[in-house]
Amino acid sequence: MNITIQYLKDNDKILGVVVSGILSKMPTLQEKAQLEAKITNHIFDSIFPGKLLHLYRDYYSDGVSICALLDINSIPQTKGNI
Repeated sequence: MNITIQYLKDNDKILGVVVSGILSKMPTLQEKAQLEAKITNHIFDSIFPGKLLHLYRDYYSDGVSICALLDINSIPQTKGNI
């Protein structure tokens, strides 16, 4: 599996990262869970070692990706109506 890493930034401050797996075939649910666990370990071990992170994944997609946010309370917010 190859991965892509996209850093989420605001004014050059890193807010988090999205790490996605690039696969040659659609994974089974078990393979998806195993690959996401590997990505999660990579995030904790290599990208943000020793940091407290908020992790998000899409359970209902066949894609393999993890979004990890640093200090979620410091992310700039905008107000609006839905």
